[in-house]
This record gives sequence, structure tokens and C-alpha cells, in this order.
Amino acid sequence: MLNNEVRATAILLESVVRGAWLDNSFLSYVDIFPLLCILFLYHIRKLNVKALKILAVYYLIVHNLVIVLAFANIPYMAEFGKVLSSTWFVWLQGDRTVVSMVWQDLSMLMYILLGLSLWVAYGMWCMYVARRFGSSMARPDSQETRTLPSLSVSLLLILMCWAGTRGRFTSSPIGSSQAFFSNDMALSQATLSQALSMAETFDKDIKMTLGERISWLDESRLDNYSREFFGRKADEHPLLAHVEPNDSAPLAGRRPNIVLIMMESMSIHYTHTYDEEMNVTPCLDSLTAGAMYFSNCYSTGFRTNNGITGTLYSRPAFLERHCIHQRIGEDFKGLPYELHRMGYHNMFFCTHGPEFDKLGEFIPSNGFDEFFSKRDYPESEVVTCWGVSDKFLYGFALDKMRKAEQGDKPFFSVLLTITHHPPYHFPDGFQGQGQTNDLRAVELADLYLKGFMDSVSREPWYDNTVFVLVGDHGRRFKVSESEVNDQVNHVPLLILGSGLMAKEYDRLVSQADIPAILLGLLGHGYEYESLAKDVLADEREYVLYSTMTHVVCRSKNRLFGYHVAEERRKYYMVDGCRMTEVEKDAEFERMERYCLSAFQLADMVH
Repeated sequence: MLNNEVRATAILLESVVRGAWLDNSFLSYVDIFPLLCILFLYHIRKLNVKALKILAVYYLIVHNLVIVLAFANIPYMAEFGKVLSSTWFVWLQGDRTVVSMVWQDLSMLMYILLGLSLWVAYGMWCMYVARRFGSSMARPDSQETRTLPSLSVSLLLILMCWAGTRGRFTSSPIGSSQAFFSNDMALSQATLSQALSMAETFDKDIKMTLGERISWLDESRLDNYSREFFGRKADEHPLLAHVEPNDSAPLAGRRPNIVLIMMESMSIHYTHTYDEEMNVTPCLDSLTAGAMYFSNCYSTGFRTNNGITGTLYSRPAFLERHCIHQRIGEDFKGLPYELHRMGYHNMFFCTHGPEFDKLGEFIPSNGFDEFFSKRDYPESEVVTCWGVSDKFLYGFALDKMRKAEQGDKPFFSVLLTITHHPPYHFPDGFQGQGQTNDLRAVELADLYLKGFMDSVSREPWYDNTVFVLVGDHGRRFKVSESEVNDQVNHVPLLILGSGLMAKEYDRLVSQADIPAILLGLLGHGYEYESLAKDVLADEREYVLYSTMTHVVCRSKNRLFGYHVAEERRKYYMVDGCRMTEVEKDAEFERMERYCLSAFQLADMVH
């Protein structure tokens, strides 16, 4: 038997070989046309410096594009655990904030400079070869008749390039699936040829990102599953929620102020409450003791726009589809809409500019009276491409809340934080206990949160205010043994305020349930279409969420993950942080039916 060290070395070597195999396949595809051009011009005696320079430019553009994408893929893989896909180009949407982030992050800048250096060096080498080879073709002795050996060599080169496109002579041509040769998903993603994977999935990724509707189930099966899980009726949407007013609810008749803080990239795995080895969130941990603490809450997706549409409007996330870009102009019912009906004054605060994620257009159109962004703050307070610090945001928002409190309406304030988002900004004098910048950023965000909670606790309206703290999504910062990384979606959810009983709830909660939970606490009746559920009144059997590659359905001890692009299904038993892959059984079959039907039905909600 091989020992673990030898086995690990063998797997790494196989990963390198398979990576080169897949890279060679892609390069063979892009090289076969210029190779045919070179050989054709050679045999008709038209191969000269000009023609070779044109072909050199082709190589310069195509090969260097592959090089640049490969270097860009390194920090992307480190952040998301997935190769860079074509959806990234759709996500940019001309947003200068994202471009600025790349230039301000020194770790990304290193890869950019290295990629550009190789680009220049490779370009100079291509032009050098074109001049030297072209000059030799212009000599009189090069005009001799092309012989059978030269034709044979030409045919051999074409055959080799064609064989490279297939990757093998037997069976079908190779593809990205060849990278998945082990159960180590990080290694499999690293083995993938980034350019080949992007080329294979380009059409599917673009259609999905631009909003192509989900159509996994035909109408008959969708109707059957709708009846099974949602009690579908012929005259209404199966996800229609109709809730009657409740005068006995804990906050009924009070109309307290509501402050909702969406904490950037806050996985529950950072907290000491969840993981005793962590010590970077002392404020959040202390607040947990006096709050309604939901320890089994999951974000709808992995992007901030998912967090916004999920937390405020109960909208699900679907892979890398942008929830806001594709729904500009639609009226979103949800928490802001219902609070408006109750007479609330709604305010939204973010640190960055209004153009990012089109929030400046989306938020004011969907239930908010005021929207504050970088354009409302002093230029001197801007510290990164993401705008001002959380410290300034909290102070600015608190001042606006004081003014709103003087009016005749209760206020609803949403604060979107940024401290835990690269490029990080650490103020002078801050050291922190974290061993990495990532952990230090979490610690700083928690320190800013403490400053805000201390300040607001001294306000006369503090006892008439409900505070909601939730991660907009999590973050991958530890090695995961499973294909579906729990850290990205498992987020803390705290609700605290006078009249609410402090208690830990281990029941399943979706980020999209927050509107239903709050409206339930207020005793407010409402009706709109969503997957949301007031879990205080009716516990969930399953919770749904989306990663970059999978749609996921999980119970307390099981997880079903469907890799949409590759149509692969994974089944895991869950024990705390550990996930063990198992075979499909009847319960997993039921979870699969629920997952596919619920996502498809939710995609039909307008």
C-alpha cells in the first residue's frame, strides 16, 4: 500500500499532467487554423515576413488571452473555489467600482503585472520568430520545389494538431470532465483548463446570467410536485403567501423602528458562538446572548445583490444570475413595501456609489424613501474603491435616524457594510489579533459594529427599535472536503429588541424568510408570491440556496446539491461541519423533487 505522502504526490502529478492535457486540447483548437495557413502559404511559396507577422499577431492575441485568463483565475479560484467563467464579463456591466477594486488590491495587481510582463515577452518573441523565419523564406535557395518529405512533415503536423484537439484517438474527444478524477474538489477545479472550460460553457453561462428561464421539469411533473409540496390550486400561484393580521404577535400595535444591518461576507464560521476556535467577533458573539439567534440560517446566494433581494424581497438566487440587473423596472413586493403600508419611512445606506449593482436605480424604485451612497458623503471620507468605511457609514446613518425619529413615522433603515471586502482598509493604529488580513478585516468590522451599537444604545428611541443583523452571504476561508462549501451560505441571523425573548433557534431558516419573520413579529397581514416562511410559526422542512455552480436543498442532517452545468447530483449526510457523500435514497429523492420544483416555480414569480 502507498503511504499518504506518496499518494498525495501521485495525485498532484496526475493533476499537473491532466491540466497540461486539457490545455493542449484547447490550444490545438485555436492553433489548427493558423497552422493550415502557414503550411498552405509555404507550399505555394507565398510565406513571407508580412504573412508571418499577421499570424504572429493572431498568436499574440489568442495565446496571451489564455495566459491572462490563467493568471486572473488564480485569485478568483482563491476567493470562490471555482474557475473563472464567462459570466464574469456579464457581471462587470461597465462598473468602474469592480475595475477599481482589481487595481487597488495589491495581490491582484501582482498577477496583472506578471501576466502583462509575459504578454510583452511572448509578443516580442513572436515577432522575432516571424522576422527570422520570414527572412529565411525570402532567400533564393528556399524557392526549391516542395518535396514529398516536406509534404509528409506537413501532414504529420496537421495530424498531431488534430489529435491534440481530441486529446486521444479512442472514444470521444476529451473535455472539462477529465479534470474531475479525484474527490478533492479544490484539486479538480485547479486541474481544469480555464480557457477550455469557459469555451465549453460560454453559451450556457451567458444565457443563464442574462435571465433564461429555468425549465428542468415539464408542466406535468411541475404540477404534480407543486401539489405535493405547496398545495397548488388552479386559480393561484403555488407560492402565494396569504397571512392574516395577528393582534397577539409580540410587537403587534407598537410599530417599532427597525434597523437591519447586512454584514459583508459574514459567514457564521467566523463567530466564536459557532466555532470556539474563532475569536474575531466579540461584539457579535455578545449580542447573540441577548437576541433571537438563528444558528441554522442560510443566505440565498453568494453575492451582495443576492443578499439584498433575498433579505428584503424574499427572492431566491440562481447561480450567477444577477438578481437586480435583470429585474430593473419590476416592482418587488416584500418587506419595504409592507412596511410602507404600515406607515414607515424607509432608508437605505451603502458605502459605495449608486452605480454598483444598479442600486441607485433599483432601491428607490422598490419601497425606499431615501437612498444614501458615496455621492452623499465627503470625498475626504472615501478610503477605497468601495467608498467610505463602516465607521463613517454607521455615524452618518445614526444622524439620519435621529432626524427621522423626530418625525411622525417610525423608520426602517438598512445598512450595507463593506469592511470585510477586499481591498481591505485598516486605519492607522489598528493591529488586530487575526493571523490573516481576512480575519483582521472581520475583527475590524466587528469593532465598528460595537461602536455603532454602543452609540445607538444611548439614544432615547433605542428601546423602541428592533435590530436585525445578518450576513449578506458568507465567505470561503477554510478548506472544504465537500463539493458544496457550507461557509459561503451559512450566515448568522440575530433579531433583538425590547419585547423579544432571547433564545437560540436551531430550526432551518432562509435569508429570504426575514421579511416573513419580521412581519409575523409585527402581526402584520400580507399577501405576495415567494418561498418565504415565518419559521417562528411554521418550521421549515428544507431550505434552498444557490452557490456559483449548484442549487442546494438541505435539511438539518442532509444536503442535496445539483451541479446545473454538468447535470451532476451529489448527496451528503451532514454532521455539524462534516459532510459525508452517500448514495441516493428515498428521502434524497424527495429533496431533489422539492429543490427542482421550488426553484422553477420561484423563477416564474414576477
